[in-house]
Amino acid sequence: MMLNNHNDYENQQFKQLTLEQHQFKGIYFDECVFEDCRFSETAFEQCQFNDCRFERCDFSLCSWDGSTFQNGRFLHSKLIGIDWTRLTWSKFVKDSPFTFEDCVLDYGTFIGLTLQKQRMISCSLKEVDFTEADLSKASFKESMLTGSHFRNTKLTKANFQLATNYHINPKINEITKAQFTLPEAVNLLESMDIELIDNV
Repeated sequence: MMLNNHNDYENQQFKQLTLEQHQFKGIYFDECVFEDCRFSETAFEQCQFNDCRFERCDFSLCSWDGSTFQNGRFLHSKLIGIDWTRLTWSKFVKDSPFTFEDCVLDYGTFIGLTLQKQRMISCSLKEVDFTEADLSKASFKESMLTGSHFRNTKLTKANFQLATNYHINPKINEITKAQFTLPEAVNLLESMDIELIDNV
């Protein structure tokens, strides 16, 4: 099945589509389900995704120039190397327009975005850039954040329970009332130039 530019798709189910390195423009998706689809290196320009669910899909190196999401849900999917700042973001909605569960989001860019209550549960977030983003009340529960970048990032009341490999400098990030679990929470002390002594 091929997607057609400037078409509307409502309550459609797409299974095992392989449309890699394609270009799509002006497509409207409403309450659609994508399962086991491959869209790596595909460009979605000025497309709308409303209340859509994506399961076991590959969107690696996709571009979303001028596209929008509302209540998107990604499950068990790969979204590697995506610049999320190229989406069109509403100035009036603070909550994140999508959630990620058990996804690979490595090498992504969220610089300067407002993503309050963003959910990235059990995800791989290797080398993701969250510089100057507002992630208040976001959840990174059980996610791996190896090499991810936090600088001037708002993490007030964020949830890092059982998250691993994060390195967050409390001096240059807002972490008031954020939740962390031991032993990983010791990483927060790295920027304080202190020596930890284990007396056990």
